[in-house]
Amino acid sequence: MAEDFPICINLGLGHFTSAYITHVNEVVTVASVESSQEWKDFFLDTLPFKRSYEEKKKHANQQCVEAAVSSALSSILQATEEKLGLPVAITVISYPSHFQSSPYLSTLLRIAIKTYPEDLVTGYQVLLHLYSIKIAYSLNTSEAVGYGPGLDLDEYNSCSSMLTIRTKELADLKVRFKKLLDEQYQDNRCCQTHPEDFRFIIFSGEALPSEFLKIRDAVIEVVPAFSDKCRDEIDPHWVAAIGAAEQAKEYVLNPPVRRIGGMTEEGRKQVEEQDDEFRRLRNEMMSLEG
Repeated sequence: MAEDFPICINLGLGHFTSAYITHVNEVVTVASVESSQEWKDFFLDTLPFKRSYEEKKKHANQQCVEAAVSSALSSILQATEEKLGLPVAITVISYPSHFQSSPYLSTLLRIAIKTYPEDLVTGYQVLLHLYSIKIAYSLNTSEAVGYGPGLDLDEYNSCSSMLTIRTKELADLKVRFKKLLDEQYQDNRCCQTHPEDFRFIIFSGEALPSEFLKIRDAVIEVVPAFSDKCRDEIDPHWVAAIGAAEQAKEYVLNPPVRRIGGMTEEGRKQVEEQDDEFRRLRNEMMSLEG
């Protein structure tokens, strides 16, 4: 009898979610558990503008931070097992994008190895939230974003950006979104960027549908040409967990995943560095246990 693909999780601000892909390629959303206040405080307190790298490094090793991460990983595992009624293996973790290239990612990797010691064997199983949502919509290939088949997106200076909005910040959304676009125009090193160069806008998160509608309206008001670029067919609450599940399927079918389609050269380098850090931490922990 064919087996379903492994369980995967996403660590959001207000909720942790889990999902998997069946052997007949159907998506199953499993558990959604509300995060603790300690995790919420930690999540918001780790935003990039809060601390310098050295301050983050010191903060990341504090006992309260490690406790918040450990509780997050344990709670979604427990909720998933209770929902399914059997022990499960967590194979891919989708983590907050602002953890990337920061000491908080090292803390997450170290605690994930302790929590899921038999299931996580490579850093490629720990996936940036931004890539998770792209994979959920199959927007990780050149064809999917409108280029020819088999082309390397690096050649087109492909990039992805993320704008984090809390409900109480909706009034500032238009200003912040315009600023994000202006920064993209300025940062493009190869050629001038135009609104038509933006291929898709993906919604993910935990706001009410009415709030996402306000966000969509604000985006279109800033750039009317974006009216047909918004993607929210997948429930934003589940989209990252579903993307992680798709990555787990790929990991099973083609292990190990060394390249996520459509990832830029910088992105590949970051994932490789993440895998190196994962292996270093795992080896250190195994040495201590020995």
